[in-house]
Amino acid sequence: MANHPSDTSKKFELWSSDGEGSTTFIESTNESVLKQLPNDARLIWEVNATDWVEAHKLLHQHMGWEPYVPPPDADELGLSR
Repeated sequence: MANHPSDTSKKFELWSSDGEGSTTFIESTNESVLKQLPNDARLIWEVNATDWVEAHKLLHQHMGWEPYVPPPDADELGLSR
């Protein structure tokens, strides 16, 4: 686990499929997406975050990408607390 959970955090997971050459980043409770992952998908990283925006900031940091910039309407879309 990349960080320690708190009472208000959610777990997010990064899955990878070599067969499809794809990655999927989702909240761990998203059963509909989990059911659609390719058969060869494997969990490669997980992190606890308070919301989608924080999770993406941590994902970008983990992957060595440029800092995540949330959409201007992140609050309205329910992506951040």
